[in-house]
Amino acid sequence: MQLRSKLLAAAVSLAALPSLATPQPIDATDLWINASESGWGISVFHQGATLFASLFVYGPDGQPKWYTASSLDGGGSTYSGVLTEATGPYFGTSSFDPGAVTRRTVGSMTMTLDATGANVTYTVDGTQVSKRVSRFSMRPLNLSGTYYAVELQPASVSGTEVAKVDQHLTITDNGSTLAMSSDSNTTSGCRFNVASRAQNGETITVSGDETCGTTTAPFSMTVDPTPNGFTGTFTGNGIDSGRIAAALRTPPSVQGNGWLNDLWFPYNEAGWGLNLIEQGDSAFATLFVYDAQNRPHWYSASQLTATTQSDMPAWRGNLEESTGPYFGGNFDPSQVNRRVVGTMSIAVMPNDVAFLNYAVNGVAVSRDVQRFAFRRQDFTGSYRGSIVMRTDDPRGLSFDDAQITIADHGDDTMDVSLDIATGPKCTLTGRGPQFGSQREVSGTYACQNGSQGLWRMTDLMVTASGFTGTYSGPAGHIGGAISNGHISGARR
Repeated sequence: MQLRSKLLAAAVSLAALPSLATPQPIDATDLWINASESGWGISVFHQGATLFASLFVYGPDGQPKWYTASSLDGGGSTYSGVLTEATGPYFGTSSFDPGAVTRRTVGSMTMTLDATGANVTYTVDGTQVSKRVSRFSMRPLNLSGTYYAVELQPASVSGTEVAKVDQHLTITDNGSTLAMSSDSNTTSGCRFNVASRAQNGETITVSGDETCGTTTAPFSMTVDPTPNGFTGTFTGNGIDSGRIAAALRTPPSVQGNGWLNDLWFPYNEAGWGLNLIEQGDSAFATLFVYDAQNRPHWYSASQLTATTQSDMPAWRGNLEESTGPYFGGNFDPSQVNRRVVGTMSIAVMPNDVAFLNYAVNGVAVSRDVQRFAFRRQDFTGSYRGSIVMRTDDPRGLSFDDAQITIADHGDDTMDVSLDIATGPKCTLTGRGPQFGSQREVSGTYACQNGSQGLWRMTDLMVTASGFTGTYSGPAGHIGGAISNGHISGARR
């Protein structure tokens, strides 16, 4: 299901975003916790080389209190910036005045990422706190599906590029065990015997043996699922330090794979917001608002269950208030008290505006919220990838390999070169907005065989390993153009 259509250009214009930044080797988007200190946490969203972090803790009086670091800049593994406290209008008012929000710098925050977690240090009015945090795995992600994949070791690793294309993968995943097989169309002849599956926040790690021809060797991959496929790292038979990118061969799903992950708020009510992290059949929401005394106050919905509303994806569940130990002292999780104060629901409409409804102690609030794009996602690069015509395309399922080069120009324009294995080389020129961490681009294409037309890519998600998205545009051996398709690319 393709949800996205045009949104108010003023709300998501890339011209207003800071300059492009290459996707970083570790994506920090997740809910981060200290497993031995249940009751507080940090919501982090990662765009370009910037993190937006929301810190949910308790003040000296034990009441819930939040701080934000809206611009932790850096790159690689370390990000630093100022930490801010805000006061503002009571959430229960009928009209929120962003001009009444006041902000003050209380200190700083630094987050240093590594393979197993992160070290976080923050200061509030002279009180310094250092914690070890890890990604919160709250529900099993589901990688089940049929894919057209590429395994790639860039030339920068070994001097010569190693690519295994035309991987037709079928994955069955129940959240604890995973099976992966290649069908008879696979020209590389590689088969997989999965021995283990693990989840770390928004990623899944799979390991076992891969057999290519008569050679069997261990393999391991850590991937980030998206509505249109997945990207990630891959080490295996003949690939020592590589990447994998896969395009889904069936219609996309926008629930269970992190499509909801973003910071949401009304563009005309800057100063409060909603953090959403989705895994499997649930989403975890942290709502940061102001109480009747205009103090920062947060609520959480730790289990918003996936459902539908008017045939659109939606999530519903209880809303809770927590009290607990002062962030500046030793944290005793047994002192955290939680109580249900109401309910929350969020439904995402076709124009990517979400309807948010919540109630706190009988005070009901309804708002239209949108994803917050605070830093451009840069798709510039060379990729080895796949183009898939899905099963719901009028002409049926088809697929092709492609060499993809993207030039992202730092505004809202993008040029794409597609060198399709069994078709013509095509040049695509387009433009489009960024919705939170996701891009949409559309325009015209021209191919060397003289064919011309319109193209469009939506739900574009990029990592250091590659990208995925929906696709309509020029095709290969099937001729003409794909109406309902997916595209993916492993970064060279």
